[in-house]
Formats: sequence, C-alpha cells, structure tokens
Amino acid sequence: MTANQKKKTEVKKADLKKSRVFNKREIKLLGLILLLGFTLRIYYILESASSPFMIYVFSDAKIYTEQARFIINSGSWILDEPFFMSPGYSYFLAIVFTLLGESFTAVRIIQALLSTGAILFVFLAARNLFNQRTAYISAFAAAIYSVFIFYTGNLLGETLQAFLISIVIYLFSVQKPVSKNKHWITAGLIFGVASLFRANILFFVPVLLLWSLYIYIKKNALWTEIKSGIYFFIAGVLIPVFAITLINYIAGKDFVIISSNGGINYFIGNNKDATGVFTTPKNFDFFRDMAGEKFAEKLLQKDLLPSEASAYWFGQGIEFNTSNPSSSIYLILKKLLLFFDHSENPQSSVVDINFAKENFSDLLKLPLPGFFVIAVISVFGFYYAARSKKMNPLILLFTISYIISVVVFFVIGRFRVGIASVFLIFAAYGINETISCFESKNLKALIYPSIAAILFAVLIIAFSPNYNYPNYDAFNNLGNIYFDKNQIDDAIVNYEKSIQIKPNEVAYVLLGNAQSVKQNYSEALSSYQKAIALSPNFALAYFNLGGLYSRQGVYDKALQNFMKTLEIDPSFSEAYKNLGIIYYIIEDYQSSLEYFEKYLSMVKDENIRATVLQDINEIKRRLGSN
Repeated sequence: MTANQKKKTEVKKADLKKSRVFNKREIKLLGLILLLGFTLRIYYILESASSPFMIYVFSDAKIYTEQARFIINSGSWILDEPFFMSPGYSYFLAIVFTLLGESFTAVRIIQALLSTGAILFVFLAARNLFNQRTAYISAFAAAIYSVFIFYTGNLLGETLQAFLISIVIYLFSVQKPVSKNKHWITAGLIFGVASLFRANILFFVPVLLLWSLYIYIKKNALWTEIKSGIYFFIAGVLIPVFAITLINYIAGKDFVIISSNGGINYFIGNNKDATGVFTTPKNFDFFRDMAGEKFAEKLLQKDLLPSEASAYWFGQGIEFNTSNPSSSIYLILKKLLLFFDHSENPQSSVVDINFAKENFSDLLKLPLPGFFVIAVISVFGFYYAARSKKMNPLILLFTISYIISVVVFFVIGRFRVGIASVFLIFAAYGINETISCFESKNLKALIYPSIAAILFAVLIIAFSPNYNYPNYDAFNNLGNIYFDKNQIDDAIVNYEKSIQIKPNEVAYVLLGNAQSVKQNYSEALSSYQKAIALSPNFALAYFNLGGLYSRQGVYDKALQNFMKTLEIDPSFSEAYKNLGIIYYIIEDYQSSLEYFEKYLSMVKDENIRATVLQDINEIKRRLGSN
C-alpha cells in the first residue's frame, strides 16, 4: 500500500468514526443508563399493577379511553363532535388497542419504552449542546427522574409529549443539519404532533416569529442561516394541526383548531376566585359539563357550538384580566412560583405522585429527584451556558414560551412534564461545570450561580402558595369501582371516607345512590339534601332526589325536583324523559307528550330514538282515544 493510499484509508476511517452516532464506550455506558431507566419504569408498572387506579380509568384517562373505543368501533378517525380535549392520546390508545387489544398493561409498557427513548434523546441533545460528561449526567438524571417514572404508568399523554419534545430539543441542538430544509420540516412535524397531546406548546410559533422579526430588523447574521429553516419548521407544525382542525370541522361543522377546552381552562385560571391551580369555578357542574358549554348556553340563553362556548369563557377570563389588572398580575406571579413549586399541585389525587408514593409504590419512596430539585440545579446550567455563550436560542425561546403558555392558564404538575427534558439537560450542565470548578480549584466561579440558585429556591419555598390536596376524590373513585361491581357496602364505606376527609356534594350524591340501591330511602334522602346544601346549583343532586321520590311513588316531589334540575341545567336530557314517564303514569298524557318530544330532540342514539318514538306514538294513541 502506497503512502497516498494509506492516507486515504486513514481519512475514510476518521470520517466513518465521525459519522457514527455513538462510540463503543458510549454504547456501553449509555446502554446501562437506558437499561436502568427502562427497569425502573417497568418495576413501577409491576409494583403498582394491583392499584385500582391502574386497573380502572378515571377523569381524563376515562375520556381518552372512551374516545379510543369510539374510534375503533366506528372505524373512523372522526368523532361525532369536535375534540374537547387534545386528540393525540385518544388516537394513540386507539392504535394500541387495535393492534394489541384493549390492554392497559400493553399501553404502559409501550410508554415505558418511549420514556426510555426520551432518555436517549436527552443524551444526544446534551452532547450536542455541551459535552459528553453533561450528556451522561443528563441521561442518568432522566433515567431516575421520578415524574417521568410516575407518568409512565398513567393513561395520559404526558409521556408521549415528553418523548416527542425531547426529539425536537435534540433536532434544535444540531448545530449544522446535513439537509436544512428536511431537518426543519421534520422538527416541525414532530412538534406539531406533540401539540396534539397538549396544544399550549403552539405558543412557541408566534414567539419564534417575533424573534425572527427581531433578528431580521437588527440585521443579525443569524437571520440568513435560519430563515428558511423557520419557514419549513412552521410548515411542518401546521400539517398535523390543520389535519385535526379539518377533522373537527367535519365532526361538528365547527372551527376548532385542536380542542375546545382552551376557553374554560383560561377562565379557570383567570377569574375572581382563581387560585393559580385547578379549582372548579362556582356554580359549575364539572360532573356533567366539563367544557362549561351548557352553563354558557344557560347564561346566554342560546345554543352554542363548542368553539363559541370556548370563546365565551376566553372572553370572561380576559374581561377579568382587563377589569382587574393588579389582581391579574399578582395571579401571574403566583402561577410563576407554582410552576417551579416542590408540590405537583395535582388536579386529582388519582394522578398525584405523592398519593401513589404513600399508597402503592415503594420505588417512589426513594429519594429520586423531582421537578423542583431539577429546576434549582438547572439555575447553575443556565448561568454557565449564558456566560460561555453556549445558550441555544431556539431552546431558550421554547423554554420561555412553554412556561408562559402554562402560567396564563393554571398550573398543575402534569403541565410541566413536557419541558422537563430541557431542565434536566441544564441541570446536568450545571453539575458538570460545578465539578469542573472543583477540578480546576476555581471556586470563585461558583459564587454567583450558587447565590442565584439559593435565592431562586428560597423565593419558591417562601412565597409559593401551599395548597393542601386531600384524597377525597380518590375514595369517591374507589367507591364507584365497588358500586359498579355491585359491592354496595364497600362503596358506602369509601364514600363515607371521602366525606370524612372533605364534605363534598359529589360524595353525598354517590352515597345517596348507594343507599337508595339498598333501599335505605331515608338515609339516601338525607345524603341528597346534604349535597344540595353544599351546592344549591348541583343539578345531579336534584335529579337523583327526583328519582328517589319517583321510586317511592311520591310523584309531586319527584316532578318538583326534576323541574328544578331543568331550571339549573336545561340540557339535562334524562330529566325530560323522567318527567314524561311520571306524567304518563299519572295520566297527564299531553304533558307527557311534550316532555318526551323534547327528550327526543336531544337524543342522538338511533336505538334510543326508536324506543322513544314508540312511546310517543303510544301517548298519541291514548290522547286520540280520549
């Protein structure tokens, strides 16, 4: 072999080595970290498998599951109405159920794999942004990050969105993409799909456009490098977003971009009684009207499309902001503190990591890092990155826009999962640079970031509101499980536990239902009345009380309570049906006909409509014979 040939061979080997994603050492160490992460996730799934909250679904998980079943049974990706909640997870469940059957365990194992994949992309992004040691630290932190492990076991979209966002962060971290346009449209497509799991991240798009305009006006040299990439990124984002918008329009002839819950969520976080976390607004029946659509229709005295109801609640929230600027600013500052708070501020104890830790997970009892710890340590990383000019502008913009997109609504722990990858990377960089300071004996370099991190931690601990989240709703859900299994005594025990923790109208109604099944009518009556005393506008309490009187043959009081139900909620279709039945029993056929016809106008199911039409024809026959 000639010297020239030898040189060419060495160059080829060097190029091949550069083209490899991982070297041999990285494969071994990273493989161990990925194995650790996957093992922890599977262990959590297995140890919590007997928990009723793993066997059954509640709240948002129940809605996602029901929508997935509808998609499978109908054979169509289009629902019978626009999506109220983000559609991504419903489609994911539909795909898994179609391929593997309706197995929650299979879903969780796939989520464990995807969560492990997020660790891989965190490693790659950290290596691109900083260095190899930072990459190892960030991957290890992601592997043992308690929140990632916890949400792996929940039937919610957090794990999938975190996985997709970690890919986007990796693509943002690539300094010189081989094919810019292809690279950026891929990043946009993945980002757009991620927005289908929670649409708030789309706030990044206008922020990106504003930043682009800024660097263009400033004649920054960066503009010529990124301008085509930004166009292709946004084009990629719009493709899945437009697809869901079209699906929503076909479903309900209504222009809903991704989901229709934005307005009510904005109002929950922006009203005179808002606390910064999830709290049900006064006079709302979240039990039957999660979107607030029926309540808005009652207030406006007209039927509303989902987008119109959402716009109404957005308007109510904005009216509060403009009428109470000082209160709104204070609320935003409070929510900023809550975003970094040590508590997960859960919407429900069913998805509360602390409830899981206390009741069915020894793994989560270990001192695994949570969001607050990671956020405090990341202060070091953000400081060093800014000082050394290693701050990636796209990742910084995304982080800022993500935080803003949460705090303008309300803060719960679930909403922070998507951005956790960024904080893990910067926390790892902060640890790496701190180690480097000790290695070089340059301890002075630790002074400013240490002060900043301490002040940040003190600010959060001292001034962030401390809310107490009792587990009354968990016992309501446990009671429902036993009720559905016809274990009524066990159901009653759990409803009473819920009431002991916090007297609440839902528990009293559920308790009344169970007591009614056991024919303890006086106790059931007392329970319904207590529910009404707690919440005078709780339509379901009046409806169930009317049902109790109806079963006892006390028709005058039954009619009175069904009428009250409709006074509170004119869209409560079953109340019209029951009124029609009672009037039929007491032989007031004209009134019976009116209520059955109203009920028929509200029924969509063709089988039920056919039955109601038979009833109506029978009533007309009796009217004719009279």
